[in-house]
Amino acid sequence: MNATPNYQTDAVKLLAEQLNKKARVHISDGRVFEGFFCCVDNAVNLVLYDAVEFKQGNARRIGLISIPGKHILQFKVFEYDYV
Repeated sequence: MNATPNYQTDAVKLLAEQLNKKARVHISDGRVFEGFFCCVDNAVNLVLYDAVEFKQGNARRIGLISIPGKHILQFKVFEYDYV
């Protein structure tokens, strides 16, 4: 019996458990987005829905947004806020 963990499957399972939870994403140009985590692809591009952009103290409602993985600095999911 092989006890080696399957990290790819474990990572997919972990991400699947985070779907539809409130998330915050910090990107390389200083903006922060908050919204509900919708999906991610192999290039780590994230999609948030009902998103709000925060930039230099201003908030702007975005709605649906795709954030390129190459610009993501931090991704946090909030356990307390479900859809």
